[in-house]
Amino acid sequence: MGSSAALPLRSRRARESDLTFLANRFALSYNDPTDGLGYPRFEDVTELRAELQLYGQALADAFVVISAGERHAGVVGVLGEPGDDVGYLAGPLTDPPGQPIAVRFALREGISLGRDRRHERLIASVQDENVRLTAALKGSGWIRRSSSLEMECDLTTAQPPVPPPGVEVARVTGAESGDAFLEAARLLGEEERWEGPTAEHLAELLDEDYRCDVVVVGGAVVGAAVWIKLPGTSFGRLDYLAVADAARRQRAGSALVSTVLRSLRDEGTETVYLSVDPANAPARALYRQHTFRETIASTTYRYSLR
Repeated sequence: MGSSAALPLRSRRARESDLTFLANRFALSYNDPTDGLGYPRFEDVTELRAELQLYGQALADAFVVISAGERHAGVVGVLGEPGDDVGYLAGPLTDPPGQPIAVRFALREGISLGRDRRHERLIASVQDENVRLTAALKGSGWIRRSSSLEMECDLTTAQPPVPPPGVEVARVTGAESGDAFLEAARLLGEEERWEGPTAEHLAELLDEDYRCDVVVVGGAVVGAAVWIKLPGTSFGRLDYLAVADAARRQRAGSALVSTVLRSLRDEGTETVYLSVDPANAPARALYRQHTFRETIASTTYRYSLR
């Protein structure tokens, strides 16, 4: 890999002919914490295509390729449906890794792409060991949002615990689920600090093939989990989990996690990922009890496009 510093940088939308470069560059980042990303990150081309399918995006809609002369110098992308409040920054990744000029150039292109996609804000997630990208984000007006710890469950070797007896878990499918849908949206919105109408947020997730399971006690929803199996892959994600304060230590969280893992296993899922606040010791303990192990630490940053 040669330096691109002496050549002017240019950008264009990605083409199918760029797919090998994109897949290889994201795979390199996936296996190197000093170059690592949080969400979204891709181990191979199958995972990259699955995320594009999830958001209904073509390659050219989601990614910009950076070039220096005739060679690839980097890539940046934004995942999210057009008009969604939030777009998720993929990268930027440069070739060679961590080139400051190329990183800053790619960040500007990512911001421009987010505006083209009509997002109100962008979220970038970077592994804590990736000090070069962290510095570039801070120096480009991105605001630190939160810390996150990724956890992973290998369903090929782990046996999910049986859901505790006496706890009712039900599936919410949308507004047709009535009060259960609204209560789940409120509970999730409060826990996850969703911005805007929480019912609309949950409805959008369900439209994108996420599933929502709830714990019902005395006719009221006291816990909710939102999860997905990525089409065409062997992995799934438990993206959101919320339990009402009054229902904590009453096995609602355990029932939800067990049910989600068993549902994913029945769908042929091999690996399940989630992210948790590192300071949330009870949640980390709950997930460890359900055979999750801690993997990468990352920090998310926010950039307003308003």
